[in-house]
Amino acid sequence: MITQVIIGELRNMIGYLGHYKDFFHGSAYADALNQGLIKDDDIVMMFLLDSAQLYKNKQSDCWIAIFVVFDLAPDMWYKKVAVLPAFVIPGPNKPKVMDSFLFNTFSHISALQKKGFCMWDVSKGHIVTSTPFLAMGTADGLGLIYLNGLVGHMGKNGCHLYCGVHGHRKPWEPHYYLALLKPFEYTVEGCDHEDIDYESVSIITPSTNIYKENLTKLMSSWTDIKYKANRLATGIVKPNIMHQASINMPDLLLPLWHGMIDSGPNDRASLWPWAVLKGDIWILHGLAVTAATQFLPGSFDQPPQNPALKINSGYKAWEFLLYLYGLGPAVFYGVLPSPNYENFCDLVFAMRIVNQHHISQEQLMQAAGAFKSFVK
Repeated sequence: MITQVIIGELRNMIGYLGHYKDFFHGSAYADALNQGLIKDDDIVMMFLLDSAQLYKNKQSDCWIAIFVVFDLAPDMWYKKVAVLPAFVIPGPNKPKVMDSFLFNTFSHISALQKKGFCMWDVSKGHIVTSTPFLAMGTADGLGLIYLNGLVGHMGKNGCHLYCGVHGHRKPWEPHYYLALLKPFEYTVEGCDHEDIDYESVSIITPSTNIYKENLTKLMSSWTDIKYKANRLATGIVKPNIMHQASINMPDLLLPLWHGMIDSGPNDRASLWPWAVLKGDIWILHGLAVTAATQFLPGSFDQPPQNPALKINSGYKAWEFLLYLYGLGPAVFYGVLPSPNYENFCDLVFAMRIVNQHHISQEQLMQAAGAFKSFVK
């Protein structure tokens, strides 16, 4: 039903949509339809792989993989009765060969895609043959490395979309940072490229052809030394995409505002004007977050706990979302310096838009402008 509505709107709007709600309003779904990859009776699914720590004070990692059925209404996608478990790896240590678990899961999906399976369609009153269409594969930062076979966000090719932008690293340190601007007086060999304009063609559109070319290059490595060199150059670690807002961004901003990110010998964190979340200011800030709990609707589930007490002991992704993008503009007002606060508000504005269930085309353009302003 939703597909026919979207097709009708595209025809009426001459190829454009007036509003965007979920995956079905994106170009990836439209392209799959045009290529005949998705038929009327097929089931569209998303795969999610996530790691979780069961106990905050001891090693207790486990891995959980699920399927979400997009054919259901969006407010049903993550309900317990609608989620399809794929596998659980109990831990406490991380799996040595994740592919051994992924292979069994996707071999079943592949078999169903080849042969289909029969089911009774109540609305049509007869049996139909359906095949699952895997629309998206998503994971947290740790799981994404297993899922897409790339080096992760701290590698030289750290973009999880494989856009081709290389990161910068500090001298004699292995971690790369996806900074678009070249640091002052920076001469680290191999990553001392000039500033990258986020609106220019220098940021390569992700391409499967480029990935295949680089994969061929990696697989042609006949020595371990050559393999490591090609792995660094291509960002691929083996032959072979929710957490950006709620985990990765807080992990960047909060240490920055605490002055806890490693700095060079000529760049003392104690002199950073934005490193303000210290001492009494941090304590009062945590109390302000706690005091705001009474004003949050009960439907918001778990409110953010006092970050000054709990942020390093089990702060959940949902808490980070409410803390940064819900309460953030209020509790950081007058705390962060004005330029940093305004920059943060650009991020909040854009994040609030892209997390809506219903996004107009005008709002989408506004969010894109705010994201660009944030990364300037």
